[in-house]
Amino acid sequence: MGFLDSMAPEQKTPGKVDVLAKIPEMPEPLARLVAASAKALLDENTAANVIQQMQQGDPAQAVARTVVTIMSDIAQKSKNLPREYIPAAVLYVLRMVVDFGMDAGVIDDDVATVNAAIKPIMQQLARAFKATPQEMQQLTKAFQGGAQ
Repeated sequence: MGFLDSMAPEQKTPGKVDVLAKIPEMPEPLARLVAASAKALLDENTAANVIQQMQQGDPAQAVARTVVTIMSDIAQKSKNLPREYIPAAVLYVLRMVVDFGMDAGVIDDDVATVNAAIKPIMQQLARAFKATPQEMQQLTKAFQGGAQ
């Protein structure tokens, strides 16, 4: 069972999934970031594009691009993105994207994929969000704690 499955409500309503209902205790801003990320990943066009990228190239690079794209899109749409929650949200989004690839049968080894995707994600997020050294430290700590 993947991360997205663990967030899915017991009763599935076509076209409407309340992922916030299944996210374990977390601050509301983080829960909203994770829910928006899940919604973006599960968009029909996004999902098909992600699977195609994973099949045609390096899955870790496709994972990194997907994570950064989702986080960047949410940042653009959000007026008051709580930057302090970005490191934790990135870990959830990374797990969702990898689980998605595994469920689709295009990623075989989630640990190797995650490890290979971390550096490109950090570099791309640093550029996309114009991260401060402190924010990069937070992101590094989040990956070190979450990738174990």
